[in-house]
Amino acid sequence: MRDHASANGSAAVEEVREATRGAGAEAVVLPLQRSAGNAAVARLLARDVADVDSPPTAFDIETGAPGFNEKFLKRNENLTIGFQQRVQAFVGAPIVVSWTPATLQDLAFRVSEWQATHGLEMTGKLDQSTLGAMSDAGLALKGASPKAAKEFGAKLDERDASDLAREKSGAQQAGKSEAEQRAAICKLAEQQVGRVHSSDRGDGRKYGWLRIHDYYKVALPTYNDPELLEGIKAASKYPGQKYDAVAKTWSPKGGAWSWCGIFAMWAVRTVTGRGAWETQPIGFTHQADVASAKPGDIIHRIDDPNNQLNHHCLVRLVEGDKVTTINGNGDYQQNHVRTEPLAKYDRYWDVMSNSGGTAGGA
Repeated sequence: MRDHASANGSAAVEEVREATRGAGAEAVVLPLQRSAGNAAVARLLARDVADVDSPPTAFDIETGAPGFNEKFLKRNENLTIGFQQRVQAFVGAPIVVSWTPATLQDLAFRVSEWQATHGLEMTGKLDQSTLGAMSDAGLALKGASPKAAKEFGAKLDERDASDLAREKSGAQQAGKSEAEQRAAICKLAEQQVGRVHSSDRGDGRKYGWLRIHDYYKVALPTYNDPELLEGIKAASKYPGQKYDAVAKTWSPKGGAWSWCGIFAMWAVRTVTGRGAWETQPIGFTHQADVASAKPGDIIHRIDDPNNQLNHHCLVRLVEGDKVTTINGNGDYQQNHVRTEPLAKYDRYWDVMSNSGGTAGGA
């Protein structure tokens, strides 16, 4: 597959085009999965298959590329500066900290794609020639100057702003059917997965801070910028936290610092134009029968029996005694998807309902 893909990337695209034409799809897709992996097939299927003049596909990686990259990224000096997250952000991969085979395989595919568009051999490896080219293109390597780190961060912000505007524009479903609106809420929320991470990207700011800022502006507009922006931007800090330059310390977390429910409401309000956040969802009726929750509804997780710690998230799917949710503000302030027992949840808000501007129950 390596030789085939490097010689004629468009031929692989044509194979996938054939795979989307109904009968015989399995015969084409399964061999591709065996040779290239599920991640590569999914990524190729998502491309505009009509663009047969696009660069070679990401199938062309060396077998040892994921292991090579893992060994490199696990070097102490790279772990210290969070270089894995920098590379992931640079090539547009989900920003994660886990060292799973899927994470490393996906990163190798994306590195391969980057190599293809920059005239390098498609190996998928973060070798010296690739890192040098990435540095020339703006990736802040170890020892990069403050100016270079700032420019790297500015490029990420520019891309984030563009991507977020496109995602929100594509999510506008007001006036559409209930099913279309629910699907759009879930899609918009899932597009945020892997786009926020609290670690320092090199300029003192966290990855995806601009997205968090938008979550607040849409879902909780009364929480004004001066109150929250400093903590939103800073790595490992939260909205509302402020830095005391004299004492050289950050203020403790307080106010609406936890944004899990704000994230959920942001997705709902962006799509429907309805609802808001005031320590809980408002504008919708809430129900105790969580088994009746539908995709796009906001659901409450029982994180603390004394109700001192609350977690709100979006329902993606209720299936039997399990629920799959789309969550904001998880570990390292990441957005993530998880499946767990429905018994962990005690109520939900039907985002297609209308309570007249208030929500019952705390």
